[in-house]
Amino acid sequence: MLSCPQRENRKPRPVCSRASWGPWLAIVPGIIALRAPAMGALVSDFFKSDLFVWFAGALLVFGAC
Repeated sequence: MLSCPQRENRKPRPVCSRASWGPWLAIVPGIIALRAPAMGALVSDFFKSDLFVWFAGALLVFGAC
């Protein structure tokens, strides 16, 4: 098989390219719209406990990975 010079010099595509965002952008907003009415009670219960708020802050500061 003959090789193409442009193909040999091409940089590898990053793993998180825009092409991989398509399904996420199509599915997730629909799920959020369906679940939004039930999320109010969940968020209000979350902020009643100071411990959960501190853990959420720690995840934001130090990262979940």
